Amino acid sequence: MKPDRTHLPSNAGDDLRERSVWTSSIGPEQMEGGLSFHADIFENGVRVCRILISGDFETEAAAEAAVTERLSRWIAEYEQRCNEKPVQADDLQ
Repeated sequence: MKPDRTHLPSNAGDDLRERSVWTSSIGPEQMEGGLSFHADIFENGVRVCRILISGDFETEAAAEAAVTERLSRWIAEYEQRCNEKPVQADDLQ
């Protein structure tokens, strides 16, 4: 299987100008005892993360589903952190 470039959903605000365009490049690698999938995550064309999932998956489809789920969770967590109000120096006192 060659790497797949997939568009991923954004959980950013409803205003389309606020939404990031998320894509990924997913590729499998055969390992001793199982499959390993790596995925590069791109926000608006800029790579922001690489995720590696390995394990004893029964099928390649199960491994791909696991990496896709992890990508979606990572994006949701990333966007949540970006949308949080920054801590001000006065808030620390």
